[in-house]
Amino acid sequence: MKKATNESRKLSAKQQHFIDEYVVDYNGRLAACRAGYAERSALTTAGRLLAMPEVADGIQKRLQELSERGQVTRDAVVRELAAVGFASLRDVCAWDDGHLTLVSSQDLSNAQAASIAEITETVTTRGGTVRVKQHSKLKALEMLAKHVGLYDSPEVEQDGKSLEELSPVLKKRLEAIYGIITDEAKTGG
Repeated sequence: MKKATNESRKLSAKQQHFIDEYVVDYNGRLAACRAGYAERSALTTAGRLLAMPEVADGIQKRLQELSERGQVTRDAVVRELAAVGFASLRDVCAWDDGHLTLVSSQDLSNAQAASIAEITETVTTRGGTVRVKQHSKLKALEMLAKHVGLYDSPEVEQDGKSLEELSPVLKKRLEAIYGIITDEAKTGG
């Protein structure tokens, strides 16, 4: 009797569903829940599934399929997130004494243009206003930080986490960029 190899071992429908859900947001616990595994043990189940070579191969194959179909690559996503995360409003407009001047869209780089979520102009009988809204820098930086491993644990959930749960490296960067002061910074620790 021949022993089954990793290549010949078939994935169950539930395991395939886990793979499909995992590539949505790279969150093993949530993917396990959405694939129908028990919620109370979803984190353990996700760890077990991700350690299986056939599941890891399935994830890589699924990512390759998605990339080929939509011409979406990991590098392209990271570039777009970086464009939003590191964008500055000064790249797209200038202001002083209550006057706002927009940079011509023809003069914007693709990265600068990608950072803009919306530009609206309102004109009334008393004058007009222009509003420039950029995509969420914090969300883009959070996603980039997760991608490059700046969180202490790869299973840190994005929702509801405090600054104290972030890695020291990310805390220092946020403090430098946004002037966020943590208890550690206050006490010199």
